[in-house]
Amino acid sequence: MYLLYLDESGTQSDARHFVLAGVAIHEHSVYWATEQLNRLQEQYFPLADGEGVQFHATLLRGNPSHPIAGPLGSLVPATRHDILAQLYEIVQGMYGRLFAVVIEKAGLAGADDPYERALEEILYRFDRFLSRMHRDNNRRNKGLVVIADSQDRNKLERASQQFLTGGTRRGKVHNIQDIPFFTRSRNSRPLQIADLVANTVYGRYEHGYATQFDRLLPKFDQIRNGPVHGLVHLPAEPAPCYQPCCRP
Repeated sequence: MYLLYLDESGTQSDARHFVLAGVAIHEHSVYWATEQLNRLQEQYFPLADGEGVQFHATLLRGNPSHPIAGPLGSLVPATRHDILAQLYEIVQGMYGRLFAVVIEKAGLAGADDPYERALEEILYRFDRFLSRMHRDNNRRNKGLVVIADSQDRNKLERASQQFLTGGTRRGKVHNIQDIPFFTRSRNSRPLQIADLVANTVYGRYEHGYATQFDRLLPKFDQIRNGPVHGLVHLPAEPAPCYQPCCRP
């Protein structure tokens, strides 16, 4: 079974883009991902309490105009950036694939919700990934989705049920076992990796920050020598786009 861990970015009202992104990893690799982040905590926070330290990308990057709360606030910027660099190395070394949906909010119809639209797209893409794994490797894998807890949980559960039973605008979903499960990012190391992915993709499309995004780009799901299926950009206008997922 594959588990797809998702988090969002760009929920603030002045953001031009909304991003839903994360990582799909096999159930046998969840322990590896968790252990890697636990070791990172032991390295930098050996005296942390039992609840653990949450590696939150926005806090690690820091903002001079906003104090950083919690254990991460005790670190100097250079140390936080070292932790970020190690997190990127962990993602690059993972046996898993990344997924992200980027929506330009200005392009949505009045009644469309960016979170629901992104979830619809990413569930379909994840399902296609599972079908391709079965076709190419003759290995049947089902999928489950885990999402960082959200105030939109009830709405997203209803929408997910509709997508899984009635299909998406792109087609039916066959390999996802149930509607998404929601939990706090603090409780899940893979969700903290999903937060890093969402933050990186948002930075690329909202602000043009390419360095870290380019490091993650090869990890997005794609057919060998083919298009990047795991990275979806829904622009506001049907004009040519030269972002990685839109280029032929």
